[in-house]
Amino acid sequence: MVIEAFDGGLYVNILDHIFALEEIPLREAKSKTFDPITKDDKPNKVYIPPMSHPWKHASFQAYIAKQKHRNLGANV
Repeated sequence: MVIEAFDGGLYVNILDHIFALEEIPLREAKSKTFDPITKDDKPNKVYIPPMSHPWKHASFQAYIAKQKHRNLGANV
């Protein structure tokens, strides 16, 4: 049976023994004991290959082909 006291405390009765209930705090994202604390905790930069890369060039050409509003020639 759970008992709520007038001061707001919670107690539980199990086989005629009274136990006080304590709220357990939410877990932290990083452990102070096991995770090293670093001062600069920033995300890694994403590598974008240059346009001269063969795989990048092919995907860019496919993207250009989908652009119907662009002219393939020079606008002079």
